[in-house]
Amino acid sequence: MSLVLFEGAAGTGKTTQLFASARLHLQDYALTDGQKVLALTKYHGSRKRLTARLTGPDGIGAPVSCMTIDSFASMLVHRWRGLVQHFGLAPKQVDFQATTSAAACLLREGAGSWIASSFPLVLVDEMQDCQGAEIELLAGLEPHVHCIAGADTFQDLTGNLENEAITWACGVSTPTPLTKVYRTRQSGLLNAALALRVGEGLCLDRAPGFDIMSAPAASMAGANINWKIKSWGRYGQIAVISPTTRQRSPFVVNVTRWVGENAAKTSRGTETAGPYRLDWESGDEEAAEAYEAALDLDNRGGGPVSCIELQSIAIDAGIRELEEWSRRQRFLKGRETVAAEEIRYEIHQIVRRRRVFADSRSDRRFALTVHQAKNREFESVIVLWPLQIRSDPEQQRRLLYNAITRAKLNALVIVEDPKRNRLGAPPFT
Repeated sequence: MSLVLFEGAAGTGKTTQLFASARLHLQDYALTDGQKVLALTKYHGSRKRLTARLTGPDGIGAPVSCMTIDSFASMLVHRWRGLVQHFGLAPKQVDFQATTSAAACLLREGAGSWIASSFPLVLVDEMQDCQGAEIELLAGLEPHVHCIAGADTFQDLTGNLENEAITWACGVSTPTPLTKVYRTRQSGLLNAALALRVGEGLCLDRAPGFDIMSAPAASMAGANINWKIKSWGRYGQIAVISPTTRQRSPFVVNVTRWVGENAAKTSRGTETAGPYRLDWESGDEEAAEAYEAALDLDNRGGGPVSCIELQSIAIDAGIRELEEWSRRQRFLKGRETVAAEEIRYEIHQIVRRRRVFADSRSDRRFALTVHQAKNREFESVIVLWPLQIRSDPEQQRRLLYNAITRAKLNALVIVEDPKRNRLGAPPFT
C-alpha cells in the first residue's frame, strides 16, 4: 500500500503530524464496521501517552487499538498459532524477539490480508526505536496497509549513526522533514538541544530554561533539587531523569534518598524546601524479577510447582492474578502442577497487563530513566548525570538530549563531579 514518514527532532510535532495525516486519510478512506486504526510503538510509556492523545479531544475521531509492537506480535502469533506450528517456528513464550520474528513471517505468509481487513490504517510512533525483528514486522505490514510513521535518528539511544528502521523506511518512501520545535520556546533549552545534536559544547552559563551544574556530593545535588521542586512545582509536573537505573548508581540512590529525607535550608534557616518523596517508575523486567524473587522460584529447582502451593504463595506475595491463574489451571484444565517456565511467562504477562491498564499517575513528581521518559513531556526536568555511564560519547549525547528535551519550561542537569572537572569533557564539550 504506502508508507508516510515524518522525520524531525524532539518537539517538532511528529505525533501531531501523524494524527493530522491519519485524519486526512480517514476522510478519504472511512473505516467500516468492525475496523479500527492500529497504533504501534515500542515502549509502554510511549503507548500510554499515544493512547491518551488518540482517544482525547484532539485525537483522530476513530476507533483505535494501541499496542506495543511485542504485544501486537504476541496477539498475532496466538491468533495464528496453527500456522506458526505449520512453519515450525514455535517461539518460546518469553522470547519476544522470536515471537516478533514469527509474527513477521505470518504477515508475509497470509496474515497480512487479515490484518488489513481489521486495521487498514497503522500508525507507528517513535519508529527509530525498532530493530531487527520489529522492522521485519513493519516490512510485513507495509504492503497490506496504509502506514504513517514518525521517527528521529538522533533519538535512537543505541548510538548507531545509521538507523536501521529509518533506512528501511527511506527505501520504500520519501520522508517529510520537520524542522520547527513547538514543545518549548525557551532559548536555553533550544540551544542546548541543538548543541547536543550537532556535537558542539553546551553553554555553561545559565540561559532561559536551561542550567547545568557540577555536584561533588549527593547533599549538594539534593539541596538544589529541593529548591527547584519548590520553585517549579507551581508550573506543573517535574521529572527527575537519570541515564541509568537507580540500582546501578550510588549517586542517584543517595541523591533521591537525600531529597526524600532532608530539607534544604537557607543560610539563616528562615526558609526551607522539602523533603520531597520521589517514587521511581519500575520497568517490566524489574517488576517481574521482584515477583519471581517473592515467589522464590530460583530456589525451587526449576521443576514443576503444585497448583495448590502456587495459589498459596501467590496470595502471600500479593499477586492475586497469579493465584487466579493457578486456580484456573487446576479447576478448568484439570492440572495438578505447572512448569516454572509457565509461571515466569504468566508473571511477565501480569506485569504487562498491569502497566497497560494502569491509571495515569496524578503525581506531580516523577523519577524515571531516560528510556522510560521517551515520548513523554513535562513542564520541568531535572537530570541526574552520574559518574559511571556505560556508553560511548555519541550515546551519552543522545541520552542527555532525550532527557532535556522532555522539558517544556525548565531543565537542570546535575553532574556528579567529585573533582569538579567533568564539565570540560564529553558529552558536555
